[in-house]
Amino acid sequence: MSPVTLKMIAEKAGTTVATVSMALRHHKRISPATRQRIQRLADEMGYQVNPAVAALMTHVRRSRPVETKETLAVIHTFPTREDWRSNEPTRRIVVGIETRGRQLGYRTEMFWHNEPGMSPERLAEILRARGIRGVIFVPWPMHLLNLDFDWTGFAAATINYNVTSPPLHCSAEDFFGNVRLAIDELWRRGFRRIGFVSKRYHEPESSYRLAAAYTRFLTLHEDRSLPDPEVLLMENWNREKFQARHRDAFLAWHKHERCEAIITLDWDVGRWLPAAGIKVPEEVSVLLLNQCPRFGHFSGIDPNYEMLGAAAMDLVAEQITNNESGLPLSPKEVLAHGRWAEGKMVRAENRNRE
Repeated sequence: MSPVTLKMIAEKAGTTVATVSMALRHHKRISPATRQRIQRLADEMGYQVNPAVAALMTHVRRSRPVETKETLAVIHTFPTREDWRSNEPTRRIVVGIETRGRQLGYRTEMFWHNEPGMSPERLAEILRARGIRGVIFVPWPMHLLNLDFDWTGFAAATINYNVTSPPLHCSAEDFFGNVRLAIDELWRRGFRRIGFVSKRYHEPESSYRLAAAYTRFLTLHEDRSLPDPEVLLMENWNREKFQARHRDAFLAWHKHERCEAIITLDWDVGRWLPAAGIKVPEEVSVLLLNQCPRFGHFSGIDPNYEMLGAAAMDLVAEQITNNESGLPLSPKEVLAHGRWAEGKMVRAENRNRE
């Protein structure tokens, strides 16, 4: 039996092949009623997508200039409207969202979740009135968020694990894999006494994968003659007057643990050690798990923030294409793998061991 073609469906439906093609791709130019009628007819006729042809057509469409029409909302939860611009990881995430959006034919518009007088209900009304169907939440990294929002009609995704409720599709840093990459690189260079320092808010933000990965992956290596250093999780103090507490707690920990290398997400560690007369990297190496160009002198793991944003855009675009909206029954999680970034704060070879 010959396979069902778009032409056969078009003849049965009394439409053009182009209309059938767009209806099966959930294109917004085709009315919902027509899309549903053609999709139902295609199912009844036993139509099946040919993967090879679909891949070819996708390549053809992407080779043409993309006409940008639909707008998606990027909603951030930073303390002020413009705070996100001073956070380099967030800036890079937004660049990834915007770049991937243009490739797929979407514009993006930034909204501030904490706008004065802006309730979740009002925000949803504004988005619907603007015809916005897709939403990407970019949380403030220090803040866990329970989103009280009417998700009806919206395709949504979020970044990392700061949104604790409701469960949404998300793109996330590969926290577990990035810690393993860091430990493996330090071990390869001859470091054996490796410490881990972080602030407590990074744990829920990473779905509690950072300290867990550190303790797990150290046990995979041999030549562990000394007990592993205790993990140091500093309190979430961030105002200037609390910096001295952070510093003193860290230096006391380091004096006790005598690490050869330290894995951290806090760039202050690379400042506190020299200020205390401890040479970096001659006496102790420092590896940053959230390395950015701004901290180019640090060695560490670049989490690939642009890919993180692009993956979130893909999650939302896929839902729109498949005519999916509302809270997902089984949320997807897409991980962006980090990559090693060489700097000046990790020795090429550990020569401090006796």
